[in-house]
Amino acid sequence: MMTEFDKTFPHATQLQLTRTFRCPASLCDTSSTFIQANPKQIRKVVRTTNTYEGPVISAIAFATPEDALGRLRKQLAALAEELRSGRLDIDGGRPVKVLLLGRYNQDKPAHLKEWQGEFSDRLSIDFRTVHAAKGLEADYVMLLNVCEGMMGFPSQMADDPVLQIAMPPPDPYPMAEERRLFYVALTRARRQVRIFSSVSAPSRFLVELAKAAALDIKVDGGKTLTPCPKCRQAVLKTLTGKYGPFEVCPVCNHKRSLAETGVDPTGRVRLKQPMRQESACPTCRGERWWCAAAVLPNRSWPARDTCQTTAPLATAPLRSDVDDQADTAV
Repeated sequence: MMTEFDKTFPHATQLQLTRTFRCPASLCDTSSTFIQANPKQIRKVVRTTNTYEGPVISAIAFATPEDALGRLRKQLAALAEELRSGRLDIDGGRPVKVLLLGRYNQDKPAHLKEWQGEFSDRLSIDFRTVHAAKGLEADYVMLLNVCEGMMGFPSQMADDPVLQIAMPPPDPYPMAEERRLFYVALTRARRQVRIFSSVSAPSRFLVELAKAAALDIKVDGGKTLTPCPKCRQAVLKTLTGKYGPFEVCPVCNHKRSLAETGVDPTGRVRLKQPMRQESACPTCRGERWWCAAAVLPNRSWPARDTCQTTAPLATAPLRSDVDDQADTAV
């Protein structure tokens, strides 16, 4: 209804609010790109008066919810210590606001009151659901349980059909309302958003941000999870088969062999098989390859900017090309 207001009131005038006083510029850019992935979203460029230039968004995946809460407590303790020592000074030493956000009330940490008392001299800690956080802001936002699942984020709980009787037709874009809610969560922060997820089931929203190079999904210990290059809804899992180790996507079943590809710590795929410029990239399915000889001699990269796959550049026809030509001649 709000996005099609002019269809009901054809003489309406649209006034866009394009300035924020809250989020740092890079967080504005990341959140705006994320929300505008939905083609029905109103297009606008948001500017900010916030001059903070440090890291603004990070994501860490844990094996268990207990591990995630343990790291959360350590991060709160580290923030408090930096404030006590003077290494971190925000607005003249005022208590720093930390907002813990969850999709549901059940995401509220059991030790919240304990933490509020322990760090009360330096931190003002509060918990809200993302719905309840609309209009609020904090220096640091800790976004909890950003995982796939029925009560994860995005939530996969279906609304009661009776509610649709009084509502306009739903947005057909997948998870459109959850996407808008995730945008709300990202834009509550004046300095940083820290996202806590799961190694086994990171949220598709996190995978999307990682694929767009907006963040890395780090595992507790330093490893980076690799988004599926095909469906972009999950991260690749490493398994071992009869032909050696390989990676597979649990959503679309996309596979790639680690025996034939080398993956460095940044997630870059290095193919050993020479690739011709006319061939498609097997990682992102880019239409053709561009020669990168100025950077990496005799190597090439796919046309898509977000893919970092490299391969030797084929300088002679490959056997498969010769066979194809022979078949055509016959």
